[in-house]
Amino acid sequence: MRYILIALLLVALISGPALADTFSIAADIDDASAAIGSTDVNVYTGYTYTQFGRYSLGTPTGLWSYNRWALDLPRASKVTVSHVTYKANASYAPVFNTTINGLSQAGSPAWRETGANGGFHTDNYANGSALNAIGRTSASVTWSSVAAQTAGSSYDTPSLNTVMQEMLDSPYYNPLDSEGAYIGIVIDDGSGTYTWPPYMRQEDSFTGTTPAELDVTITPYGEVMLQGGYRCDVDGLRYYGF
Repeated sequence: MRYILIALLLVALISGPALADTFSIAADIDDASAAIGSTDVNVYTGYTYTQFGRYSLGTPTGLWSYNRWALDLPRASKVTVSHVTYKANASYAPVFNTTINGLSQAGSPAWRETGANGGFHTDNYANGSALNAIGRTSASVTWSSVAAQTAGSSYDTPSLNTVMQEMLDSPYYNPLDSEGAYIGIVIDDGSGTYTWPPYMRQEDSFTGTTPAELDVTITPYGEVMLQGGYRCDVDGLRYYGF
């Protein structure tokens, strides 16, 4: 019993408060859009924008937007605030609804690869249908009444807490691995009609002025203080460089 009490006292001495940490992370070097209509295209990197929504210039076309971020956040943390901020690349007015999902991390998918031809590169996803075949999280977020946008303005998604939580809780998320650290989202083509003016939104890509930014606030679970003041995740692994 004495040894158990000593162990408990030691745990109490090294345990620290559950501190909230806020991060702002720019989207990775390769974002993409799936465009499916008269053609079936993976619109990858070369454009200064990504798009989601629907339009028609004779042929109905749907657009899906893909982003990814490499995170250095502790596993199994509680997500308290999260959203993505986009900068509008063009002005569009018609209002519509859409859905945001996380991307599945299971099975070492190609979208988590690093390197010149990794991620959403056309070497991995030849067309829009291939992008749309990427597995998705069971959690999703409805983005209702996506507001009209004006070129140069910024706008935020709704809270992505449920989607982010599922990805951080995944056994395939590993902040200490260059590929395992990636999480990603897709914004669907939405509920608009196939018309012109379009029910779509267009935002800066990585090659534009201001790439999409993920803002997230987390409270680490089971945080402890080790010698040197390093803060660790639930596996006792040091995280985000402190």
